[in-house]
Amino acid sequence: MSIPIPDVELGGFDGTVSDPEPGPLLTPKKSVFERFRDNYWFPDDPGPKKWIRAEWPDLLLIGLLLIIPALISQLAAPLTTQYFPLSDNTGSLYTPKYAYPRRAEYITTLVSIVLSFALPFIIMGLISMCLIGSFWDNNSAIMGLSYALVTADLFHVFIKLFIGGLRPHFYEVCKPLAPARIAGSGYQNTYFTPAICTTTNTRALNYAMMSFPSGHATAAFASMIFLAL
Repeated sequence: MSIPIPDVELGGFDGTVSDPEPGPLLTPKKSVFERFRDNYWFPDDPGPKKWIRAEWPDLLLIGLLLIIPALISQLAAPLTTQYFPLSDNTGSLYTPKYAYPRRAEYITTLVSIVLSFALPFIIMGLISMCLIGSFWDNNSAIMGLSYALVTADLFHVFIKLFIGGLRPHFYEVCKPLAPARIAGSGYQNTYFTPAICTTTNTRALNYAMMSFPSGHATAAFASMIFLAL
């Protein structure tokens, strides 16, 4: 009895060639950003171009509301006369509460605004991505936050112009020297105006006369109240 021997060249007993079984397809490993985009990013994301075309009026208005307060705070002087006390015409201090040394801010106004925007931005973005899944819902929240901050900033600058107040380092900036020929106002003529300041730094003097309301408190209040709502 003869035993059939397979033909190696033909690949089988009957001379037919069988295709090899396909192996598992190798998919490229996704980056962290790609996995995040596939699992959490908004399915209705319109892309940057469509978003700008849809939102450019709001972006333009927000930009203007940012520029106007910045210009006012840098260039404008207080609209009301600020009075400060001197004990006599020699320039000696009547009260030390305006005689503190001038020090740099621990948290600058710019950093305060960035933090006031970034924290609610992150919280609202995570809620929109993980719970709601709507790009336009998140967009409405971010636009509302932006309007809250720039509107609060605009009002706070105008209040500074009309009300203001002396900062604790006012005397150091003003360097008051009351000439004998200038009479003060109020009780025993102890109150004077910035006309007796000898400083040549007008911008620093204006800044020292606009203490209220606080820009840090304004930004934090606007952003946190909007986040709570």
